[in-house]
Amino acid sequence: MPRINRCAIVVQRFHPDVIGGAEQLARGYAQLLSGDYSVDVITSRALDADRWSNELTDSNTPDANVRILRFDSQPGHTPYWFRLYELLSFHHRLRMYALTAGQELTGQSRPANESRTVPADPEDRPVIFPWSIALQEEWIRTQGPYCPGMFDYLRTHARQYCFVLFVTYLFAPTYFGIQCTRRIPRLLAPALHPEPPAYMPAYRYMARSVDALLWNTASERELCHRIWGELPGEVVPPALNFKTSADARKSDLLNVTGSRHNDSEFKQSSYVAATMNTGTTQYESDSDETSASIPYILFCGRIDAGKGCAQLIDFFLEYRRENTQALHLILTGNLQLRLPTMDDIRYLGYVAEERKHALMRAALCVVVPSPYESLSYLALESLSIGTPVLVNAHSPVLMEHIATGGGLGYVDYESFARALRRILGDHEWRANASRNGCSYVQHQYAPERMRSQMNRVLERIGAPLLS
Repeated sequence: MPRINRCAIVVQRFHPDVIGGAEQLARGYAQLLSGDYSVDVITSRALDADRWSNELTDSNTPDANVRILRFDSQPGHTPYWFRLYELLSFHHRLRMYALTAGQELTGQSRPANESRTVPADPEDRPVIFPWSIALQEEWIRTQGPYCPGMFDYLRTHARQYCFVLFVTYLFAPTYFGIQCTRRIPRLLAPALHPEPPAYMPAYRYMARSVDALLWNTASERELCHRIWGELPGEVVPPALNFKTSADARKSDLLNVTGSRHNDSEFKQSSYVAATMNTGTTQYESDSDETSASIPYILFCGRIDAGKGCAQLIDFFLEYRRENTQALHLILTGNLQLRLPTMDDIRYLGYVAEERKHALMRAALCVVVPSPYESLSYLALESLSIGTPVLVNAHSPVLMEHIATGGGLGYVDYESFARALRRILGDHEWRANASRNGCSYVQHQYAPERMRSQMNRVLERIGAPLLS
């Protein structure tokens, strides 16, 4: 019998080579919904999130119930956009300064008896934003990917869908796509961070126009209510497709040679291998010195300052100056920082999923240094494998993930060093953290819980439920 229930997912990029959290979230929702719906993924032709270059052609997925529709985008992140972003960041800093001083941007004075202490949640203060809606929409358009053909398609074909799910609040396909689909139920999975654009009134109005929101975590829901006000929705745990290999202990999965980034400034070894369950690397240096076992910590993903990696590297270098015990920091993924020239920091480039999981299993811990997370697949992947995580404690979402004891948090260098010393020296703690992390992921992200929460949303909008 032909499938008649159709839905659409709108997301800025969609491709196996894209490693962003939002794109992974979209893939998880597509997998969840495709068991009961025919799913159209409506996206751009871009692989990179800098210029949104039109690189991809229409393609199929292994799931016959998922179809990908791609549309050309206009060039993004032009010098004009960067200038607007500098202005946006300035106004955000000005607002935070005003909150610190007990004043809003209107210039109202702080009462004499009011404390100068920064409020625990600055988002609780009224948002006064000095940009017009037209200027905010100009920033969103130039942020991209702006796809006129996509918006024409949504205006013409939206009525064929039971609902449209928009993934991430930030990008143009979501903001302008929501405006094109007013006559059908619309869902928004915002992947919200406490970043400067989140405070734009335009995004608040957008969020308040949809039928329901899908949050990744309770912490994201609380942030959303503080910034955008009380909104209907559910915490819907996303599908986690962590296919760890049964052969992950094989050393050939852990051998890494060379780099896709030849301009990174560090001395790269000719061979890296990991010894399972010890958190050590065994490698031969370029000078053919005797191989040694070195414990290591691991980061995987986009290596840039916005993800907290610059601070992570600074903290690691300070730790190595103060401590004689050998320790390496291993990085994999998309390099967007200059790395110091030293053997203790090793960049391995892009690695296959199987090899990444092997490196995770062998690490003392996986570090998640970003202060802005709405979920963090990296943290959940590590916890599911049984490797503790060391996270930036400024992120409520990350602290929620380790509340049951699967890792440690840090807010400054002192707490970072203290946590590393415990991870290195307390074997009993690592064993307990491994069990706690696995248990957390298995319970919190169980498939039946995800379907139940999604059905609550679908029932709210009158769409067919998942079986």
